[in-house]
Amino acid sequence: MEVLERKCINPLRDELERIHAVALESISDFEAGEGTEVRRIGKLRGEFILLYKELVDLKASAQGMELNQIDGILSDLEALSRHAHDSTTCTYVPLEELYSMNQAS
Repeated sequence: MEVLERKCINPLRDELERIHAVALESISDFEAGEGTEVRRIGKLRGEFILLYKELVDLKASAQGMELNQIDGILSDLEALSRHAHDSTTCTYVPLEELYSMNQAS
């Protein structure tokens, strides 16, 4: 009953928690990964672009406090991306730009 109530009350929270968990797992994989930093950052960028797209899609239909929740996860995702780039010699590119470049190709 509690799970059902929570799903009905705030299904967005569960989706945002899932997205955040995937982002943390991706960072963990990046940090533990083998191979060149270019390959590792490329894989991470690909994963983060997909998560970014999910958040942008959610934001398109969000209202009020939902927008703040989504913006918080977007901010966390961006901070994780910046942190990963700072640990490499690869150039940091904001997720919005990566997403736009990905859409154009």
